[in-house]
Amino acid sequence: MSYFGLLAGRSTPRNSSQDTESPQDTSLLTSVREQWDTIRTCLDLPGHRMARGGLSDTGIAACMDHLANLLVTEDQQMGETYMGPCMEFILEQDVLEGLMSLCLADEPRGVRGTMITTFAQLVREMRPGFLSHHKVVRVLMQLLHYSIQADALGNSSESIDATLELVCDLVQQLVSDPHILQFFVEVESVYVAGQTKTSFAVLCYILRHLHHGGQRGFRTRSAALSLLQGMLAIEPCLIQKILESNFAEALATSTAASYGLLPMQFTIAQSLPESLIQDRRALQWQSILEKWASSALSHDLLLYMDLLWLNQRCVDLFANHAKMRPELIDQLEYLRADLLEHFQGTFLASVVHPSIGGCTLREDNVSPALLYSALLLEILDPCGELAFMVFPNHDHRSLSELVTESITAQELSIETRILSIRFASLFARRIQLREASRGTQADDRDDPTVKSVLAALVQSMQSSRMVQTLFSRSVLHLREVETAMRADPDYQYTSRFVRQGPNLVFRLAILQEPIDLQKHFMGPLCDLLCDMFSLDWALNVEVTRGIASLCRSPYISLEGTLFSKDPQNLPLLMYILYFLVQHAHAYSEKVPDFDFYLAQRRKFQLLTGKLATPSHPKSLVHPFASGTVDEVLQPLKDQFQSLCPIDISFKEWYTVDYASSTTLSRNTFFNDAGYNGAESISVSVCPAKFPHSTSAPKSNKTCPLPQVLDNLLILEEFLLELAAIKQLREAWGEDVI
Repeated sequence: MSYFGLLAGRSTPRNSSQDTESPQDTSLLTSVREQWDTIRTCLDLPGHRMARGGLSDTGIAACMDHLANLLVTEDQQMGETYMGPCMEFILEQDVLEGLMSLCLADEPRGVRGTMITTFAQLVREMRPGFLSHHKVVRVLMQLLHYSIQADALGNSSESIDATLELVCDLVQQLVSDPHILQFFVEVESVYVAGQTKTSFAVLCYILRHLHHGGQRGFRTRSAALSLLQGMLAIEPCLIQKILESNFAEALATSTAASYGLLPMQFTIAQSLPESLIQDRRALQWQSILEKWASSALSHDLLLYMDLLWLNQRCVDLFANHAKMRPELIDQLEYLRADLLEHFQGTFLASVVHPSIGGCTLREDNVSPALLYSALLLEILDPCGELAFMVFPNHDHRSLSELVTESITAQELSIETRILSIRFASLFARRIQLREASRGTQADDRDDPTVKSVLAALVQSMQSSRMVQTLFSRSVLHLREVETAMRADPDYQYTSRFVRQGPNLVFRLAILQEPIDLQKHFMGPLCDLLCDMFSLDWALNVEVTRGIASLCRSPYISLEGTLFSKDPQNLPLLMYILYFLVQHAHAYSEKVPDFDFYLAQRRKFQLLTGKLATPSHPKSLVHPFASGTVDEVLQPLKDQFQSLCPIDISFKEWYTVDYASSTTLSRNTFFNDAGYNGAESISVSVCPAKFPHSTSAPKSNKTCPLPQVLDNLLILEEFLLELAAIKQLREAWGEDVI
């Protein structure tokens, strides 16, 4: 169906009953004639074109602005379907085409940009009838085709900015009325088919400038997505226009270029500017961005994130339209496959993977690679095909190898290793989702005593006064873990509700697999956990957070990690935790006044906030053992002593720098600001030695007492968190008991 007749009726000359022009119409028409004559006279005179002062000395810009205002004023006064005498004059005399031909040479310099800005004002402020006349459409299309050629030859930045503004305004009008969009395509096919390619000029120009930064680039990418949505919603012929525009290649090239703009070396800063955090697509990645990039990166990061977002939205758009319009599924599948192929070849294989493969374990080299990869995984749909393409990498060092090396590299700073652990948690979740097998979980019974054992380990480390706070602390962890599980998107991909009698029961729809040292960075994380008392407390917080994230994951089973059905196999994580707790008991026995120092550290609560009191404690299941602590831990102790005895022995348990502490008593070791004299006490630390570890044997270390106390408090909270995770996994149906 041709839309020429339909659209021509929207903006027709006035009929005979409206031939009488009002004085106001006559005045507007006279002014329009005067402005056009002035513009034409100025541009026809060589002296004006070569004016030394440039465009400002000629008055052309003011005339164009006045001309546009006159047309807008008349348009607002006319009826919905009729155009006034000024618009009739503009069309009959081919004023727009004449204006374009006079200004394309850009003499005086800037006149072409002024002309484009005038066109943009008309497109933005005139009624849709303005765009339904074939002369207007023809001029706009010719201008865009010329701009595409001029950009290739090195067009001025002012003209490019003005043209982008025009195109974005034009797209906004086109997508609001499918008839006008179809009309544009038909007019372009008729008037410029013999001069240039038949691809849609509006889309082609947008695709050439997807890589622009700033607000204008942001608007250009939004216009690209809106235009694609509008074109896919009309007729199959417009899908062909998308294919002819080399859309997938242009988008992948722009994405690769944005990655190339990012520096591969920088020093970690403390914060990012608010403008980046408040961006519409940066909010959900605030925790990754806040501390790990320099403020100078903000504009380049936004461009990179924006283009990744656009890739994902386009893939989703093609997939959704294929479901809604089965008759177009072949063309839409071709578009989607073309986009995936270029994303893999032009962006990942040519840019991302080589940069990761060439990354060295230097402070300013690891951080950029991990930050950019984290954004890549966060922005792309975890279940989508784009995200799955990130993982295979056989030609260069893989991303997982870089993460493993950076976690254990002691030459890197604490901040960089923390970033590595955070990325490891994210990366592990994405791999788990990719490798998850759909099916019905076997009705194997888990060990119901795990949460009691974990709670008993915590209780064994407490003084009689602190035991009374354990229940409220466990409730606090239950709340935090449940909040994290409810906000975890992975449960949306893996869960379903099944009817069991009259009730709907939550059940996992995947097959869980046990986790071992060779999977999901568990090996390097456990190596760090073994050294818990000798590490910086900030690193330990991140290690425990990463392990807790793995234990909370719906994709894995805790068998082999926190419990074992085979009495001859030690649960890896439980063994390490038991070793650390026994180490803490040894400190309490061997180091004088150790319990006093620990109580003082808890009192100041420099690491943890005040504990909340539960409003309804009786409504929660008590995670603690029904028997005594010794009764609960005895089976665990017997198993470990028979399979892998724990030996904690030192020649000296602690040392004191008497030169700085002889005048201090234990009552003066602490004040309101924290530690003073306690810094002079050092204690011996023995790293845990767990079975099947691939790391080299480690010798004992001597560490300051405050560091050991801090990490001991972290260990307590970690045990409570694991107990809460196990309790909620059972309550949510992840673990069958």
